[in-house]
Amino acid sequence: MAGTDPREQEFVQVLKGLGDYVDVDDPEARRILKAVVSSYGIKAAGPPAEAESVLYRAILSVGKTLGQGACTHIVKTGALAEVAKQSRYVDHFQALADGLEESEDKAPLGVAAAEIVGMPFVLTTSTHHHGAGTQAIQDYAGRRGWTLVDCPKDRPEEKAEQSFWERAYMALESRMQRR
Repeated sequence: MAGTDPREQEFVQVLKGLGDYVDVDDPEARRILKAVVSSYGIKAAGPPAEAESVLYRAILSVGKTLGQGACTHIVKTGALAEVAKQSRYVDHFQALADGLEESEDKAPLGVAAAEIVGMPFVLTTSTHHHGAGTQAIQDYAGRRGWTLVDCPKDRPEEKAEQSFWERAYMALESRMQRR
C-alpha cells in the first residue's frame, strides 16, 4: 500500500537515507522520525530548506559519531522526540494500514477490483470525513483522486436516506463522464 501513496513513498526514501544511522525498524524511532519529517517537509532528494538540512545533517552526524544504537536512543529521548510531540502529527496512513492489518473485513477489495479493470467508483461512508476512523481514508482517497461521499458530522443515519444515495450516484456519474 505504501507504493501507492506519494507521501509515504517520500518518507520511505528519507528512512533509507537514515537507515545506517538510526534503527528505522524501531517503531518509536520511526514514529518520531515520521512526525519530524512531515512537520519540516524533509525530502530525500533535492535541495532541502535550511532547517531541514540542519536536522538531517544532525541525525547523520550523531549516527556517524556515536553509532546506530546511540543515535536511535537520542532520537527517541532527545530533542527530536520533543519536536515530534509538539508537532501533534497524526499518522493517518499508519492508522489506515493498521486497520487493514487488523481485519481483512476492512480491506477495500471492491476498490482494488475497480482500479484493476479501470471502472469508476466512489467511496461512501456513514461517518464524517474528519472523524477519527475516516480521516485516514479521506486523506488517502484525496491523494489518489478518489471521491468520498460522507455523512454530516453526528448524522450517520443520513446514509439511510435517499438524498445520500442521490449524492453518491451524482458523484459516480460525474466520474463516469470524466472517463
